[in-house]
Amino acid sequence: MKYVRYNAEFVDVYGNIVEIPDPDRAKQRSEREKVIAAGMEQGLKPSEMTWTPLVVEADFAAIITWFANSVGTWNVDEGDKSIPGTPEEIGYALHVIRAFQNPTENLVAVEENSLEWLIRQLRSHGSKAFTGVTSALILERLADQVEPEPPKSS
Repeated sequence: MKYVRYNAEFVDVYGNIVEIPDPDRAKQRSEREKVIAAGMEQGLKPSEMTWTPLVVEADFAAIITWFANSVGTWNVDEGDKSIPGTPEEIGYALHVIRAFQNPTENLVAVEENSLEWLIRQLRSHGSKAFTGVTSALILERLADQVEPEPPKSS
């Protein structure tokens, strides 16, 4: 088990809160339908319209959850087709998500193999998911690991 120091606040190199696609699918669908309806009123076909997904400001746990939950999305072959994550990768992603959604006393306890997987994914695919040096800032944060204090004896 590895223990990463946890601070919910996370900003990019300019001090801006990082944004990720809004995970609220119903809200995304509703907004997309509004864009399509407005375009059709102007005589456009849905295939002629562009729609930008809604984004939300995210804390560190949400950023890690979004990236890990997108397992396979960043694995793109020469044909620009996503290569699904393996069952092992999906398991690592689940461990990472659960760990970062349940920090305790400013620490996140993550299985070593799962944390190593996350770090490899960020090194390989972080620039596809985040702008600028944001993935490097995330890696820097993940490198801030500590040894847990032994239980206090009575």
